[in-house]
Amino acid sequence: MKSKLTVIYIPGLGGQKLIDRQGTIMRSWRNASDVHIIDTKWHTPEPYQQKYQRIIADVDKILEESDRVVLYGVSAGASIATTVFSERTDQIEQLKLIAGKIHGPEKIGPRYRKSTPALFEAVSASTSATNKLSSHAMRITTYRPLIDLVVALEDMLIKDSKTVRMLAPGHVLGIAAALLFYARPRSK
Repeated sequence: MKSKLTVIYIPGLGGQKLIDRQGTIMRSWRNASDVHIIDTKWHTPEPYQQKYQRIIADVDKILEESDRVVLYGVSAGASIATTVFSERTDQIEQLKLIAGKIHGPEKIGPRYRKSTPALFEAVSASTSATNKLSSHAMRITTYRPLIDLVVALEDMLIKDSKTVRMLAPGHVLGIAAALLFYARPRSK
């Protein structure tokens, strides 16, 4: 008997409508029994540490009830997903990062720093977390579009992990292509 596969999805800065659409796509995946979307609430004044503690508590509840877990982080959400994975490598089967911002907090512009105050700290934390992931690199896959003018390539990659270059241009189209075609979970 195949064990149940649970997907945990941490979205980026897009609004609720976009997150709902992404959730609809993921719920159509045949190999995923459950899909849990953990909203980061990027655009609230909640400090990073509180945001992270709330998210890790949600992840821990899901981990208690799941046989197999694949963690997805998209765009800005990849920063938090990377940090979560670094602390739960024994419980999370794979980390899939889609057009993810995990390095280069100093490159975050003033507009994003003002509208999403926790983003700088989240990316700083994920940059540090990647140092703990070398022995787990083969369980990490980064999906990147042909061209991304939102997140630079060097800010997406984790050393020695798998990288899939998608035939899709642009940040938003790359995320859609990953969810529709490239990053679906595979059955074991």
